[in-house]
Amino acid sequence: MKTTRTLALAALLTAATFTASAQTVPDPLQLNDIKTPISPAFVVLGVAPTDVARPTTPRAVGIALISANSDSGGGGLPRNLALEVAPYWLTNRPALTFAQYDHPSFWQSLQQTLSVSVATKNGTPANNAGTANVPSSLGALGIRASWTIGASSALEQQVLAAYHAKAKTFLLQPTRPTDAEVSVALRPFVMAMREAMKQGRWIVEAAAASSAMFPNNSLDQAETQKNAIWLTPSYRFERGTFNPATGMLTEAPSIDFMTVLRYSEDRTVTVVTGRNSIDAGARLLWESDTIAVSAEHLERFGDGKRTRRTSILGEYKLTDNLYLSATFGRNFAGENPNGNLLALFGINFNAGQKPSMLAPVP
Repeated sequence: MKTTRTLALAALLTAATFTASAQTVPDPLQLNDIKTPISPAFVVLGVAPTDVARPTTPRAVGIALISANSDSGGGGLPRNLALEVAPYWLTNRPALTFAQYDHPSFWQSLQQTLSVSVATKNGTPANNAGTANVPSSLGALGIRASWTIGASSALEQQVLAAYHAKAKTFLLQPTRPTDAEVSVALRPFVMAMREAMKQGRWIVEAAAASSAMFPNNSLDQAETQKNAIWLTPSYRFERGTFNPATGMLTEAPSIDFMTVLRYSEDRTVTVVTGRNSIDAGARLLWESDTIAVSAEHLERFGDGKRTRRTSILGEYKLTDNLYLSATFGRNFAGENPNGNLLALFGINFNAGQKPSMLAPVP
């Protein structure tokens, strides 16, 4: 039963929800725009597919690839492919303990957090009007992984102790409970553990992606389009309180600190001096149930030029699906021909996940 509990806990803690949000006005560049993306291949290709295949078994991966190949008409690259796979979790891990999962070595952490994303779409060869009608495809490949650093917080240790105490009560029952009964009873503790693991520790995320154009859908004629590398160390301060009797975690207004570093190369830009850029910055975020306030600073280096952006952002939750936002500060030089004063107001209509500021740092 110990193994079953360990695997159930690990599986729930690694579950992720992929959603989208729509906005009425375009946002200015924020740290969330350059932080480590969930699916780097989709970002570097400039697509946000609504139907992403995320197979969890080798068989499902094969079926996804076969289906994508049929979309290509039997030759060349698939026309519209959006595939993301976490290789480590394609097979059962009966020997994996929670201690190994929670405090992995660097190599173990890379294995259990590694995800590979692949995307393709129809495209037109850049900078070549004579080949505009040539059937071509755009393809991108991305990888992403993270590493959690530091000892467990006091909050996490409290939740884990309560989880074990609750699990032991089932062993003392005269009648063995069903797996469904155990799952329902332990779920609040597992969800509390999932959140407590993020607090009081550093999480370093890294990702890389590259896209290419394939004229005539030929691999031999591949032309690199864009390359990008992300590095995002983040820290969430320990702020929650836990009730061992109910297994519920009560969140105080959270405080997150995040730093970001991104290198990008865009070979589709006709001006050579505008192809490469490096963004570096930091953000401090205070968030309650209804209000979020963030201060952030970004430095941009590229082709011998340096510019910066400093801003204060605020978001207020009117309803579960409606947010007001405001941004004040200084924008990058050259972003606006009328000056670099930044003052924007917006309305965010939530279609799934919270807007950028209110979304928790991974």
